[in-house]
Amino acid sequence: MKITVNVDCTPEEARTFFGLPDLKPLQAELLGQLKDRLSKNIQALDPETLVRTWFANPMESLKRVQEMFRPGPKPKEEWPVIPRRRARAPPRRSREVPRRARVPPRPR
Repeated sequence: MKITVNVDCTPEEARTFFGLPDLKPLQAELLGQLKDRLSKNIQALDPETLVRTWFANPMESLKRVQEMFRPGPKPKEEWPVIPRRRARAPPRRSREVPRRARVPPRPR
């Protein structure tokens, strides 16, 4: 037996029917906070502010560029510290597994 039920309702009616909470006030509050944050931080995206931030000290910026393009390896003092890994012990063989029989060499 096959039964088909078509329900014509809005999403709001379906939410109330299933007992789901109404999240419109929470969503409106969060969107308002998001708008406030974006409007405050949009001033930091001003081109003049960006250039000042990136090139605050011209001599320091020049030094960084020179270090990037400096040929040759870095001195040992500037090497990054990489932690060493512990060596793993070789896996143990189980006594239950038979070892391969040695095959005698072929006569020539």
